[in-house]
Amino acid sequence: MASSTNYKQFGVLMARLEKLGLGSPKADIGLSLPQIGLLAMVWREPGLRVSELAERLGVTAPTVSVALRKLEQDDWLHREPDPQDKRSTHLYLSEKAERLARQIGAMRQKRLNQFMSGLNIEEQQQLLTLLDKAISNLEQRAPANKAGRHTTRKKE
Repeated sequence: MASSTNYKQFGVLMARLEKLGLGSPKADIGLSLPQIGLLAMVWREPGLRVSELAERLGVTAPTVSVALRKLEQDDWLHREPDPQDKRSTHLYLSEKAERLARQIGAMRQKRLNQFMSGLNIEEQQQLLTLLDKAISNLEQRAPANKAGRHTTRKKE
C-alpha cells in the first residue's frame, strides 16, 4: 500500500510527465488516442486480421470494423482479402500512416534519450524493471480483455 507521501509524489511526477508530453505525439493529426492505438497495433503486426485485432481489444469484429472504416476513409490504412479465406481481410497501414509512424517513432526515441540521459546504464535498467513491475501489477488487476498487453512489431 502506498503511503500518503508516495501517493502525493506520484501524482506530482505524473503531472510533470504529462506536462512534458512524454510518449504522446503533440502534433494535431486529427486522430483520437484509440485510433492511434489501432494504427499502432497494425504497425507492429502488418497483415493483422480484423478478427485478431478484435480479440486483442476484447470487442467484436463488427465493433472494430466500424472504427477501421473511418481510418480507411481517411487513408490511414487499407484491407487486403485473405487469398485462403475470402471472408477474412488483412490490415496494412497506408504510406501516410507509415510516414506518421516513423515520425512518432523518431520523436519518441528523442524523448526517451532525453529522459534517460541523466541515468547510468544500471539506473536505466533499474527504472525499467520497476516500471515493468508496477505496470504488471496494474495489468493483473485489470479486466482480462482490457489489459492491452503490449507486443513488439514483427520484423520483416
